[in-house]
Amino acid sequence: MTPADNNPSAKVTLEMKIPLWGAMTVLGSGVVALIGLYFQMLMMTASVVEVQATLKNNNTAVSGLLAEQSLTKYRLNAVESDVARLNDLVRKDGPVK
Repeated sequence: MTPADNNPSAKVTLEMKIPLWGAMTVLGSGVVALIGLYFQMLMMTASVVEVQATLKNNNTAVSGLLAEQSLTKYRLNAVESDVARLNDLVRKDGPVK
């Protein structure tokens, strides 16, 4: 009887033999998955760059439209104040003859 047979805390080693075809299959599928991931990341990077360029162009167009809208509001407020002033003038003096 050996000391390892009596000792329950003794380390147990398992010897496994992996067939070559199994190791090659796992390794090959891992390599194919990594290559596919690489090309997917390249395509995604290209589409992100394209989206960023589109957003930059749209932001520039929106900024221009906001400036134009602001100017239009300013002019509309000026016209409304002129109309209100003329209405007050007409009401105060009566109809123009």
